[in-house]
Amino acid sequence: MHLYALSRGIKQFMDIYIQQLSAQYFDYGGKLVQMSMRPVQLWEMVFPKTALPTVLKTIGWTGSQRKDIAPHVFALRKMLMCKKIPKMDLTKVMPRPVMSQFCCMYPIGVKADKLWTKGDFKGLEQL
Repeated sequence: MHLYALSRGIKQFMDIYIQQLSAQYFDYGGKLVQMSMRPVQLWEMVFPKTALPTVLKTIGWTGSQRKDIAPHVFALRKMLMCKKIPKMDLTKVMPRPVMSQFCCMYPIGVKADKLWTKGDFKGLEQL
């Protein structure tokens, strides 16, 4: 059985909570099985526009969309007001060294930075 849920909390406490949930065992036909906690997370990565090819190569993007998740990615892209990742040749781009074993990133889309002006912070000047 798979149960999907949203979580919210201070990271240190959430880590302990998830660790304790992961330590739970349940009867499965006379055998004990451990609950598996697998995060489904949404990330916003912020970096200079010129670094897009390097970031894509570093997270392991090959330039093609997975067919089994493409409709879901389309829906998320629309909700996040993103654009489709532009086609680009990544064959000559060197990825940054990161530990990616047992990890997957499925990019959704890109969005340009919002350029802030002084008027965008009305009411916050006192803080």
